[in-house]
Amino acid sequence: MAKDITHREYWDEVESLATECVRLSQENDSDLSDEIHEMVDGHQWVIYTAYNYDVLKRTEADSEIEEHLEGETIDGWHAMLAKAAYFGLAGDVGTRAATMLEEESEEDESDED
Repeated sequence: MAKDITHREYWDEVESLATECVRLSQENDSDLSDEIHEMVDGHQWVIYTAYNYDVLKRTEADSEIEEHLEGETIDGWHAMLAKAAYFGLAGDVGTRAATMLEEESEEDESDED
């Protein structure tokens, strides 16, 4: 059975995923949202339903989950959990990645001064 994901583990993983997505996006000159999708879609916390509930307990992306699942026809409870976990984790990674890019941009601007 899967071990519960702690608050710290969740947010450390969000940080790690966001860092990697930003790096890949810049390195490959690719869209950040594509990198986030690729990284999160294949993540074990999304693939394995034993982790889905823990993601939902930790995520701060409730609005993203609601927005993407509203009106969806979902085939069963496990599929709904997996989709919700995907949108929750992707939302948190996206928010953190955007913050990283903002901070990077601010650092670049202050270096120019």
